[in-house]
Amino acid sequence: MLTAHNLSKAYGLSPILENITFSINAGDRVGLIGPNGSGKSTLMHLLTGQERPDRGSITLNPPNLRIGYLAQGFLPDENQTLGELLHQTVGDPDELEAELGELALALAQNPEQVDVQLAYDAVLQKLARADYGRIQPLLATFQLDHLDPDLPVRSLSGGQKTRLALVLILLDEPQLLLLDEPTNHLDIGMLE
Repeated sequence: MLTAHNLSKAYGLSPILENITFSINAGDRVGLIGPNGSGKSTLMHLLTGQERPDRGSITLNPPNLRIGYLAQGFLPDENQTLGELLHQTVGDPDELEAELGELALALAQNPEQVDVQLAYDAVLQKLARADYGRIQPLLATFQLDHLDPDLPVRSLSGGQKTRLALVLILLDEPQLLLLDEPTNHLDIGMLE
């Protein structure tokens, strides 16, 4: 699924990661443990494409591998309601179908446009996942199903925001899940 080969990253003159090589295969569960400042989050940023390595390479198989990433300090738009955030993540099937139609028209006019083909494929995948029936079971799994959809995200506790972030990530059906300190802000009951 993912192979990192000789990854190195420095900030200024301070090396953070040097010659890191590993692979993650389907079904693997990998834990990364180290003290604060040892480069764990930097490695996550490299794997998700948020940053580029100074040296080395990252290979995804398939190349369009869907990676779900729970970053430390998930910051949703706190002015949105819970329902708006869920709707934004899942997508509106009617809007997605309209967008797909526009992209199909653009492709028919110029089939060689790679960026339009990629956008078409992404919208097609999102449309396939735009199933509102998946939301309620996930909310229940993370003990968020009792919350009012009109509740502003800013009124959620830190633990509820972390659990909501996990729901949003899982709604995108990632093929690889990367979690950076996922137990931050969770209470004992949720950890168990």
